[in-house]
This record gives sequence, C-alpha cells and structure tokens, in this order.
Amino acid sequence: MKKQGIWDLPLQQIPFPGRSFEVLSMDYNMLANQSLNSTRAPAHNYPAWREQATQAYISGFKRAYETNRAPFFVGNHFEEWNGGIYMDAVEEALKHIARERDKGGDIRMVSFRQFTDWLDVQPPQILAKLRGLEVGQAPAGAGSGSEMGVLTLEGVRKIPGTDMRNFSHECRQPRPPALEPHEPHHRPRPSPRRPDRRRRRERAARDRVRLRRDLGRRRQHQLRHQHGRHRLRGPGERHDAPELSGKTVDGGQLDVDDYRGKVVVLNVWGSWCGPCRAEAKNFEKVYQDTRDQGVQFVGINTRDTSTTAALRFEKEQGVTYPSLYDPSGKLMLRFEKGTLNPQAIPSTLVIDRDGKIAARALQALSEEKLRKMLDPVLAEK
Repeated sequence: MKKQGIWDLPLQQIPFPGRSFEVLSMDYNMLANQSLNSTRAPAHNYPAWREQATQAYISGFKRAYETNRAPFFVGNHFEEWNGGIYMDAVEEALKHIARERDKGGDIRMVSFRQFTDWLDVQPPQILAKLRGLEVGQAPAGAGSGSEMGVLTLEGVRKIPGTDMRNFSHECRQPRPPALEPHEPHHRPRPSPRRPDRRRRRERAARDRVRLRRDLGRRRQHQLRHQHGRHRLRGPGERHDAPELSGKTVDGGQLDVDDYRGKVVVLNVWGSWCGPCRAEAKNFEKVYQDTRDQGVQFVGINTRDTSTTAALRFEKEQGVTYPSLYDPSGKLMLRFEKGTLNPQAIPSTLVIDRDGKIAARALQALSEEKLRKMLDPVLAEK
C-alpha cells in the first residue's frame, strides 16, 4: 500500500519447517525462534538451523508462486549471526529461486526500486482487489496467475494498458552515458587490483558487525537510561493512556476505557515474535491469578497480516484474554512520544485505575518481573 507517496511493503509470514507456527521472512525472526536471541549459540546447532532457515525461505517462495502469486520479499540484516548461517540461508534460497527461473519459471528477481516503479503504472482497482486476499489465497475465477500478474509480473498482457515492456524498460535504471574515448597519445591508467570476492565479503561483514554492535550498545543505553526498560511512575508524573478501541483478533469489539476502575495490563505482541512466544504463558498465568483482584489483561496484536496467525498463536499459548488487532501499528502511534518504541516488541504497560500509565517495560518479561511491575499499582488505593 502506498502511504504519503511511499510504498509500504510488509514482510510476509512463511512456514517454519518442523514447527506449527510461522515466522516473518527475515533472519532475526528465525534466530529468535532458534537460539532465543543469542547471536553466538553453540556451533553444533548451526547446520540444522541453516537448513531450517533455507527451507523456510524456499517454502515461502513456493507458497507464493504456486498459490496467489504475490511478490515474495526477503528481509536480511547482513549480519554474521550464529556463524553467518542466515546469510547462507538467503544465498541458498536465492540460488534455488534462480534455478527455477532458469528452468523456464515465470520468475523475475528485481530490486525494490524496480518493483515499486512498476507498481506505480498498474491499475489501482486491481491492486486494491489483490490486497484483500489472505496468505496463499488465489482470487476467485483466476487461473495460474492471470490477474495476479499485476503483482507477480505474470499475465500482464491480459490487463489493458500494461505489458512486460512497462517493467523491462520503463522501470529499468538508465545507463550512465558512455565515456569519451581516450586520445591516442593518452594511455588509460590501469585499475588497481581488486581483492577477491571472499575477502571483500569478510571485511564488509566485520565492518557491519562492528557498526551494529556500537549502534546496539548506544540504543540499549538510550532505552535503559533515557526511557527506562522497566520503570514505575509515581502518581504525580503519570499521563493519560490514549483512547484504545477497535476490532479484536477474534472479530469482536473492545474499548479499553470500559475497564476504567480496574488495573489494566497492556501487552503489545505479534505471532511472528519469538520473545512474545516466550512470555505468553507467563502473562496468562498472572492474568488467571489476578483477574478476581480487579486486573484486566489486554493485548495489542501488531504486524500480523491476518488474524489467522494471531488466533493460532493464542490457541497454542493458551491465551484467554482479548487482544486488539492492529496490523499497521496505528494504536501504538496514539501514545505520547517516547512511551512505546515500535521496534521494541514485545512491550508492556500497566494502566492504573484512573486510566493513567503507571509502568512500562520494553522487553519480554518473566512471571517474576511481571508481578513486580504489577503489584505496586495493584496495591494502590
């Protein structure tokens, strides 16, 4: 979808071989479910994890190619996490896709710039229709990518006003102008010898790791000392929680303001999030222990492209309290600046009986930490 002139291309959920849940098509989400956020897990796990990640990308590609022909995006941090297995997985998956293309498959491997330029010339009504499809759902009455060609670059000749030339030429980056030939009496300067590809890749990887480590430490410092990872606010420094209402993941309606007079624990989560999975049972246990004491738990499910994955997550983790469905993160943006970090998922807020934000944590919580965060607010009269 295009927002304020910029295309928003969300990563999709893909099958995770050997597991009943799905993950986002990005290296970190696989890492979080394999090594629980450790980037240097025991090396004996690497071969199996590398194969699992590779097959996850390939399975996501196959589902898109064989069903609704939606574009398949791959997210990657270019890090050497767990021995570089996720870089290897992306490389192997792309080689597999390229081989399918070379066998005659109607596949095009393009840059985001090429893709969005091409989307700009497509009929808006066709794009709007395709956005309503669930993952793996083909449009009614469509054959092998007939109408889906708008997004998969197949069958475009069947759509008036579009053809492959729009993609092949209009969206291709222009070539730089040819250089003037050297005068006969000038000899071109020999180019310096380039290091081999492996050495360039290793050096670039080391630079990226060093940069990410420095930025990560700086960010952790900011979260810990500027905003606080786990902070209880006194009654005089609390701000009102924003209006939070809308559709729940199970199709109902919910307004958090209806719980005024109760202590509300608000948890932001996603089915694609490994740490969310790790803390879910802790939240359900504390909810069951405190619900008769005037405590209400409410979730905000974010970045899940459909409610199917969210409902499956709740069933697998035994979550019984309601969750608002917020795939685009609009509810999070209603909070005062600095309250929540859209990149810090999961996050938890405790709202007091007067509807004010009393405590927050921008990390996954154990049962003990959650109780320490909740108990002081619950004890207030």
